[in-house]
Amino acid sequence: MGKFGQTASELGRPFLVSGDVMNVALRNAGILEGEPGEWRITAAGERWVNERDFTNGRHPDAHQNPYFTVRQFDPEMVEALGITAEDVAAAKLEVTTKRAAQSAQFKADRVQADAEFLASQNPPAADVDSGGRRIEPRTAIVVVAVVAGVAVTAYLIIKHVPPVRRRWDEKVAPRLARWAERRRGDRTENDPEK
Repeated sequence: MGKFGQTASELGRPFLVSGDVMNVALRNAGILEGEPGEWRITAAGERWVNERDFTNGRHPDAHQNPYFTVRQFDPEMVEALGITAEDVAAAKLEVTTKRAAQSAQFKADRVQADAEFLASQNPPAADVDSGGRRIEPRTAIVVVAVVAGVAVTAYLIIKHVPPVRRRWDEKVAPRLARWAERRRGDRTENDPEK
């Protein structure tokens, strides 16, 4: 417990709930009003709540000076107002239902945004009959790759054929000729018919 009372999270610990759920339970009890992130103290709650505003206030940029409010509640308030475990369970159900609805809405919005994005990336084809078939993107990629491969191969052949041909004539062809002579010579020596 803090110096001035308990926070909503501390009030919720005996009920095993978070501060968010306890704030809803306090709203249902008439102590708070508003929505999460915008809670305000009601006239009935002023007696039980100590509210203090804080800011860092040391940074020259106003955006770097966070401003927040801490509400601390009198711990006797729970018993005095008769907040029971059933009240807290109802608040927990309300918070869970709201979060599930927000999650479902977020997912639906995400699916819709994805569908709109994909539709914008693949605009529908025009109704004009071009008289020919439309080339699929994969087919176009394969055609481009084949043309590029042929071009690179042609360049390499043109660039390297004279040196390769010279090396063939100087080194490989004489060795093949000697090898062929040896093979013919071995056959004539080992051939029983000759």
